[in-house]
Amino acid sequence: MVAALARLVMHFKVADNLRKLFQGRAPEYASVVYSKEPDMRSFKLMLAAFYHDIGKTVVDPRHAMEGAVILAYHTTSARYRLHQIVRQYGLHYEFERDDLFYVSDLVLFHDHYGTLSTGEDGYLPLVSMIDRIKRYSLKHDTNKANQLEWSRRYLFDLWLLNAADIMVSLEHKFELQDDLCDSKAASARIHTFLEGPKGDSLVHDLKISFQLLAEHCQKKHFDDLAPLQSRAHDISKRHVIERLRRLVTNSLAGPLSRRGADPGTPQMQAMASVLETLSEEHWAAAIVRAIQAVEDFGEFASRLAWIGRMDYALGFFQRIAEEALTRVTADLAGQGQTGWVRHSGDDIDAEYLTKTQALFFADNYVMCVIQILGYLLFREPSIDRLRNIEFGDARDRITPEKLAQLLSTEGPFRARRAVQAILQTIYLY
Repeated sequence: MVAALARLVMHFKVADNLRKLFQGRAPEYASVVYSKEPDMRSFKLMLAAFYHDIGKTVVDPRHAMEGAVILAYHTTSARYRLHQIVRQYGLHYEFERDDLFYVSDLVLFHDHYGTLSTGEDGYLPLVSMIDRIKRYSLKHDTNKANQLEWSRRYLFDLWLLNAADIMVSLEHKFELQDDLCDSKAASARIHTFLEGPKGDSLVHDLKISFQLLAEHCQKKHFDDLAPLQSRAHDISKRHVIERLRRLVTNSLAGPLSRRGADPGTPQMQAMASVLETLSEEHWAAAIVRAIQAVEDFGEFASRLAWIGRMDYALGFFQRIAEEALTRVTADLAGQGQTGWVRHSGDDIDAEYLTKTQALFFADNYVMCVIQILGYLLFREPSIDRLRNIEFGDARDRITPEKLAQLLSTEGPFRARRAVQAILQTIYLY
């Protein structure tokens, strides 16, 4: 991850690469380009990369928080050693206490854009992150315009730290490691990543972050976060379908990839290929239909917009997707009936039938996700403030019997009662 971030920093020392990232429409972001020579900004960023997973020495879940605590604790002797290191580059350099806390914040938020890109997180958690970055930028004691430039630099640093972590997680590490040792191969990897679907999501979220940051920096000293939170909620509400699309497609990606690689199940292999190529518009339409079928669309969107984090929702829904695909594979082989795919006579073209089955599966899986979220969102009389949903315990407790109930085709009363009982281990906080 350190090597990937180093290559990304080198990549964005070139102004043309930054213009390409923003499609040439954002000259005001030119200040985030990295210096040609080593400086304190890149030093702090690389330090965060080196320590980003240190929290895993305590516990894997929420390791970012644990890592931030570890770093923020070492404010004396460890910070002095870092101070001595930077002084080797120039007597004008200092590694101050606030610098250590800033690195700690980078570690704390090092996976936020990752969970944002999977739909687990919304835009409301950006509020605290943006405010911390703005306050840290005040150390430069500049005018309002320069203070915004420094805030943009630090926000871009955090985004790049996230991007490096995601880039490494999506690749075969040893192959990527070899490519990172070669500048041309590394550049090709970076272009492929940033121009792919995951890169598109990350850039989209970066632009929204910059919008929120610009609004928050209109006044140099402003402690009321309510306007920023209101703005983030509005953006979250406008992106509810996109958030759900990310959650649905990312939770299906791994299970579909495994099914598509299994030559022993040709029908499922063909169906998986169709599902992997469905357009964003198809998924969005399926999500809208599902919400309209179970709840009032406006109220559903408003409640989900207030959910800042759905902790470990990706793992929870991956379990459901895996079980659904297992059951449908058996159904396609004539071993049971799920109601998730359609069977027809020999007069139907095989390619047409495969596409129909894939679309029917997509609609059913989307409905399953929406029904679960709908139950959680409407379990309380109202949601009108920032809340989070914890899926970690339910993910660990889920059994084949519970999965069967969540995917049940029994009558609506029995099915709803079973779902309510199973989802009691998922809580809002």
